[in-house]
Amino acid sequence: MERKQKIKYIIGVDEAGRGPLAGPVFAAAFLIRVPKSGAESFFKLSSLIRANSGMVLKVKDSKQLAAEHREKIFKILTRQKNFRWAAASVSEKIIDKINIQNASELAMKKAVKKLLEKYGIAAAKNCLILVDGNRKIKNFDFPQKTIIK
Repeated sequence: MERKQKIKYIIGVDEAGRGPLAGPVFAAAFLIRVPKSGAESFFKLSSLIRANSGMVLKVKDSKQLAAEHREKIFKILTRQKNFRWAAASVSEKIIDKINIQNASELAMKKAVKKLLEKYGIAAAKNCLILVDGNRKIKNFDFPQKTIIK
């Protein structure tokens, strides 16, 4: 009997740029390494931000934050040793060929793969991908869970 693989990494992925009529679509992937003691030892994101900046985070969407607050939060998160990130894009020429939904998924795949390569993480089995939205990424060999705001 096959044992269930323990999740070592949680990767959140989201796209940006679906709304405009022209230009590329972008995606970012953000990795959190699960501490050896397990996911229950995770601190809440809002607690981390409050501890490092004094800001109280009560929004569910970064678009609700002022640009200066987004930048401050980005700097806090990227200084944490358990967090890693990468971004990728798909050009408007590719969007025209494969449509915006497929291009968004392609950008998310590229961002995740870039993240894993950048930090030398080989096994897809020990990653859980949290996809912002109601659709999993098609043809992507990772456990996935969709997150709807």
